[in-house]
Amino acid sequence: MSFENQEELMRTCVDYYYNRGMSQSEIAKKTYISRSSVCRLLKLARDKNIVQITVNEKRISCCSVLERIFEQEFGLDKAIITFTNSQKETADLVSEAASHYIDNCLKENSIIAISRGNTMKNVVKAINPSRKLSISVVQLIGLMNNPEKNDDEMEIAKTFASKYGGDYYNLYSPFIIEDQKVKEVFLQYAAVGKTLEMAEKADMVITSIGAYSADDKHIISNSYLNEEEKKDLVVKGAIGLICGTYYDGNGTVIETSIDKYIIGLDFKKIIEKNVIGIAYGPTKVLPVLGALRGGFIDVLIIDQLTALNILIENGTTIDY
Repeated sequence: MSFENQEELMRTCVDYYYNRGMSQSEIAKKTYISRSSVCRLLKLARDKNIVQITVNEKRISCCSVLERIFEQEFGLDKAIITFTNSQKETADLVSEAASHYIDNCLKENSIIAISRGNTMKNVVKAINPSRKLSISVVQLIGLMNNPEKNDDEMEIAKTFASKYGGDYYNLYSPFIIEDQKVKEVFLQYAAVGKTLEMAEKADMVITSIGAYSADDKHIISNSYLNEEEKKDLVVKGAIGLICGTYYDGNGTVIETSIDKYIIGLDFKKIIEKNVIGIAYGPTKVLPVLGALRGGFIDVLIIDQLTALNILIENGTTIDY
């Protein structure tokens, strides 16, 4: 092979491998050379600085050891732990890591059920699709009792789906309907009942993990509980909530009077699916630990400092 032909073939292999995402075996078949020759040409491209591989620690997990510990300790399918810096940057890094992971998981006709809130909004904003896909994104739970926020909540599923050229299904209903008869009427509407049917078919659930505080007015379900019920949650050790369901530090669900009024996919059905839990910051240490002990999530995406504090709280030995 002449020098010119080798250079041309090398650049072709680089294009196929790095730009088009082809495997070395696929390139070998395409170019009629052996796989070992493809490997050698790709190495040559790196040696000649035609290809430069840069690891940006701000955008990837900086602690693979911690990830393995989490996967083994809590039986997770996957743990993704990002670098911890300032609060704002940590939020951005976790959102970027989550969006990248989700993008890699998606395939044609995927159905994704997604919760709401700022974390989900940031994750969806960070998504940069690698290709167009016919996905369906479903709103997991009903709308909060604040008309000013409803549009923002519905934009999450819409924006997610539109980035891939897919469809979205918003749940046009309040989060909680306290009159059982009214709730039954809502469930008969296609915009509610059909959306929940779609949510039941979801391949994955993407949700944030909330920290419980009786005084937190941002927790929508708190506004439906009286003071005695909120104090009772504290007595029972409530530390977190996912999609309106409260639980304690051992991951035991704590029943409340509003459970039967929630409009959304039933919690038992949610945790049967592939659940991707996303959280960051010191207030999420106990809520995430409770969710892990309860087996509520399959994939955890979190920042390093929060992850370390979770292991300390759990009494896990960290052996580097």
